[in-house]
Amino acid sequence: LHCDCPLLLNILWYTQLPRSNHLRPVEFCSNALCDKSWTTKMNNLIRRTIFHFLPSWAVGFLLASTFHSCAVLIGLIRIDVDMNPSDWFFMIWQDALGLLPTYGVIIAVTLLLAFLATHFIVRRLNQNASGSSNRTRFILFTIAGGLSFLLMLIAMQPILNVTLIAGARTTLGLSAQCMAGICAGGLYSYLSNSSTNN
Repeated sequence: LHCDCPLLLNILWYTQLPRSNHLRPVEFCSNALCDKSWTTKMNNLIRRTIFHFLPSWAVGFLLASTFHSCAVLIGLIRIDVDMNPSDWFFMIWQDALGLLPTYGVIIAVTLLLAFLATHFIVRRLNQNASGSSNRTRFILFTIAGGLSFLLMLIAMQPILNVTLIAGARTTLGLSAQCMAGICAGGLYSYLSNSSTNN
């Protein structure tokens, strides 16, 4: 390597790899990927993923998994199954671990698409003279989170021919799952907006 490439240094920094002693800083790099604007966008993408999207996804998934477990446990209590608090915590924990590779991934993809679409809408609103207030932005992201969960659960039956979440088979259970999406969207809006203001 003949330059201290910002892109490569960012990759080395975030992957915690040692920097090579052969890197020599120069005033100009002919590599198109070293453009400062591109590097800035890359840094923003990494920052949004780590500090904005991942916490929002974690909250949405944990709430959805917990609501699902509680719905199933309430159903067991209705048929006179004796369960103590330790059984509740154990099942909630086991459900979270079991649903992570499937439902967790589906939620991540769903929220990613929903937030990307909402970012596009917010950007278009900002281009208008009036712009978009923080409240409008918050409302849009919460709606996007709840609506994405609703569409995801509705689409599971015809596409996958299975209802993955037993806790969403009732109206109350479906509403609880959508509430998890609303919380994820609201948290994402708060985190991303706070970072922008700071």
